[in-house]
Amino acid sequence: MKRAALLAMLIFLVSSAAAEDILRESFEGTPRKEPLVNTWGDTPAKVLVNATEPGAGAGGTAACRLRLEFPKEAKHNLSYWSYTLPEQVPLVPQLESISLAAKTNVPVSIKVAIAPYGFIYHGPGVGPSDKWQKVTLPDAYQKLKKWCEGGKQTAEGAWISGVIVALGGTKGAAPDVTVDDIAIEGPQGAAQAVRGE
Repeated sequence: MKRAALLAMLIFLVSSAAAEDILRESFEGTPRKEPLVNTWGDTPAKVLVNATEPGAGAGGTAACRLRLEFPKEAKHNLSYWSYTLPEQVPLVPQLESISLAAKTNVPVSIKVAIAPYGFIYHGPGVGPSDKWQKVTLPDAYQKLKKWCEGGKQTAEGAWISGVIVALGGTKGAAPDVTVDDIAIEGPQGAAQAVRGE
């Protein structure tokens, strides 16, 4: 049993080491107001914080923090907060994963905005935790390609325009969510392949 756990850990470390960033937002640099934009679902009654905060991240680095208050009559029980990518990331086979790290007191899931179609891919999520959790969409290219085809469109010529932090359980809630390391990754050479596209 211990050998199996050790082997799994080694595989994870090797695969992590082999991954290459196509894009990574770690919220370092000059603090920003409103790095996330409410694009769908319930609108909060109050936005207490929507900013990058120094020292709020997993390793004491900067991170994005959302503190909100929703009314009890919130209709959808769900609220989308979008991070618009600074540059388009085309859908290419080298896209292996899309992820973010979250510390949250409400359920959080990852969703991916696909342009030019206006599609939203609904990815996995995590429950509330005062510990950092990684939310990952694996096999990103295959899943996003299939999503496009389900909408009678092709992945060729499409791109990722944003990563959405979807907050669940919003009715009467006061979410306090910290987001760090929004990342799009692939194998070695993936960033060059994306630039070439």
